[in-house]
Amino acid sequence: LMTRFFGKNKSFKEGIKVAPFAIFAGVAMVQLMLNSGVNGSGLDSMLSEMAKAIAGIAGNAYVFVAPFIGVLGAFMSGSNTVSNILFSSLQFETATILDMPQVLIVALQVMGGGIGNMVCVNNVVAACATVGVIGMEGKLIRRNAIPMVIYSLAVAIVIGILVYSGFNPLPL
Repeated sequence: LMTRFFGKNKSFKEGIKVAPFAIFAGVAMVQLMLNSGVNGSGLDSMLSEMAKAIAGIAGNAYVFVAPFIGVLGAFMSGSNTVSNILFSSLQFETATILDMPQVLIVALQVMGGGIGNMVCVNNVVAACATVGVIGMEGKLIRRNAIPMVIYSLAVAIVIGILVYSGFNPLPL
C-alpha cells in the first residue's frame, strides 16, 4: 500500500523535493536578519530596525497588524511553519518595543499564518488539483480573501481585548 501511494503520488514526490529548500532558505534569511547586528559599525540588526519602523507606524494598533504579517508569511512561503520561522522574531521584537505581551503577539503571528494558508497559492493549487477544478485557483483565492480578513480581524479583536486589558500570560 505504501509503495503504491508513494510510487504514484506526484504531488508528494514534488513536494518532498522542494520543502527542505524552503525551510533552509527561510532559516538562513532569519539568521541573517538576527545576526546582522553583529557588525563593526554598531548598527542594530535588520530585525530590530524593521521592528522599530513597524512599531513607529502601527503604534498601539499593532494588535491589528500582527495577524496580517502571519498571513503575508504564509501567502509568500506556502507554509505556516515557514511564516513563523520568518516573522516570529520580528513580532516578538515589535511587541517588546511597544510594551505588549510578547506571547500574545506571537500567538497572533501563529494564528495569522494558519489563516493565511487559506489564500496560500501552494495550498489552493493542491486543493484545486485534488478536486479536479484546475484553472479556478484565482477565483478560489479571491473568494477566500474576505473570510481570511474577517478571521484575522476576529482573532485580533479577541487578543486585543486581552492586550488592552493588561493581561499578560507570561511576563518576559
